[in-house]
Amino acid sequence: MDLSGIDLTTEVVRTERLDLRPYRTADVDAVLTACQDPERPSGRAERSRSVTVSVTERLRS
Repeated sequence: MDLSGIDLTTEVVRTERLDLRPYRTADVDAVLTACQDPERPSGRAERSRSVTVSVTERLRS
């Protein structure tokens, strides 16, 4: 799928199995929970809520 013409900061991309949408502040708790799951493979997990909020704010700007 070619996404080069799509602004992923404002647009939603939907496929049969996936909805890709802009990150929202309301996502912080779910992201934090997922990042703390030891079964979740991750190259870089954010471990505190304040760091997760900070990352969210940077992604939205």
